[in-house]
Amino acid sequence: MSGWQLSGDAPSLYERYGLVAIKPWTDDLIRDARCHEGDRVLDVACGTGYVAQRVNAISGVTCKVT
Repeated sequence: MSGWQLSGDAPSLYERYGLVAIKPWTDDLIRDARCHEGDRVLDVACGTGYVAQRVNAISGVTCKVT
C-alpha cells in the first residue's frame, strides 16, 4: 500500500498538503490563460476546486467555470 489511499478526510488532506504544490503558480496560470468576458473554463481533475474558484477573481472578467 502506498500510504496515499484517501478516504473520509480526503478534501481536508488535499487542502492541507496538495495545494502547497499548486498555490504558488495558480494566479499566474489563470492570467496566462487570458480569459475574456463570457469565456467557458473547464477545470479537469480539479481536486477541491481551488483553481476554479479563483478564475473570475484573478482574470477580472466573468467566465462560466465547470
